[in-house]
Amino acid sequence: MDGSELGWLQAVWTSASPGLAVIAAVALAAVPALVAGAAEDDLDWHDIRQFGIEGQGWPDVDQPFDRFPARAHGVVREPVWSLSLHTAGLCVRFVTDAPSITARWTVRNGRLDMDHMPATGVSGLDLYVKDGFEWRWLGVGRPQSSPTNQKELAGGIPEGRHQYLLYLPLYN
Repeated sequence: MDGSELGWLQAVWTSASPGLAVIAAVALAAVPALVAGAAEDDLDWHDIRQFGIEGQGWPDVDQPFDRFPARAHGVVREPVWSLSLHTAGLCVRFVTDAPSITARWTVRNGRLDMDHMPATGVSGLDLYVKDGFEWRWLGVGRPQSSPTNQKELAGGIPEGRHQYLLYLPLYN
């Protein structure tokens, strides 16, 4: 998979991580991708849509990362429908023993930021790791360009299986 068919996020782990086990998953409105591994050639990409989407209220959406059901289009006001196409609140959960995690994602709009919010909030990704009973922030995907970005979110991860939570961009 080269990522061109993705709308937002895709997840990837190195083939050196046979212990990958997905707990739950969530996808974005634009389709980001996660990767765990070392060199680009060693990355084993996975489309996060295959894991399921966390944070959606309805299963009958038009596009994989929409937040309203398709039947709401034309019923709710257009500004409300437009906001429902953003991935705010959507996330993906996964478990891996990979030494690093990389994400590739494509944004919908050319502008990565807003007057009142930086690009990391509008178009970026946030990665958390489970530490005991708490979720701790681990890394950020800072968007640099439109439409496609690829960033290592975390590297030098201690050996062993860890549970992760990846939040998708709020708007883009």
